[in-house]
Amino acid sequence: FSVVIRNKLATVKKFLDERHDGRFRVFNLCAEKTYSAAKFDGKVTWIPCVDHHPPTLQQIKNFIFRVNKWLLLHPENIAAVHCKG
Repeated sequence: FSVVIRNKLATVKKFLDERHDGRFRVFNLCAEKTYSAAKFDGKVTWIPCVDHHPPTLQQIKNFIFRVNKWLLLHPENIAAVHCKG
């Protein structure tokens, strides 16, 4: 069932390239789902959070710091957050 509601990585990459060419970074919060950063031109930050459990305060702090740092680099930068649920 979960496969039906998930987007393929190639589809997500195409969307990001078409809408935000070079101005996106994927923040992958899934501990269970990793993939090569090369699939998104190296623009992946992995902050593993266990599904169905709240993230730790350190994980939240790390996530906010990294997203903020990315967004401040350029006014057109966007953050794509990948989480399982």
